[in-house]
Amino acid sequence: MKLDANVLIINEPNSAHTAELIAFLHEHGCHVCKEMKPGPAIEKAQNIPFDVIILDAGIKEIEITGIIRILKELNPQSRIIVNTHSNSKSQEVKIRGEKIFYYHIESFGTNELKLAVQSALERKKP
Repeated sequence: MKLDANVLIINEPNSAHTAELIAFLHEHGCHVCKEMKPGPAIEKAQNIPFDVIILDAGIKEIEITGIIRILKELNPQSRIIVNTHSNSKSQEVKIRGEKIFYYHIESFGTNELKLAVQSALERKKP
């Protein structure tokens, strides 16, 4: 199924699932922008309406909830998926409190993340 969507990925360069996720998105006709730092990602979000934003919770430059708020302000229709390498109850509660689309823990596996992304893309607003 071709989804013709814009997807922004903000994560570390050596993230284990990134290459597989990008290939999956390209197979589904998505346009993918990848950034390692929030500053350039926010600049892109000012100019491009992203349907889905996949954000690594481990980004250090800006508090994760602050990044989510900025991205939601710039792209209110975006579905935000937050991925984390390690989880804690306090982190999960804080991030879910921002009303994101999906909270993914890497130990769930890449297939679970792809299903979440596909679900977010299928809910793309017209």
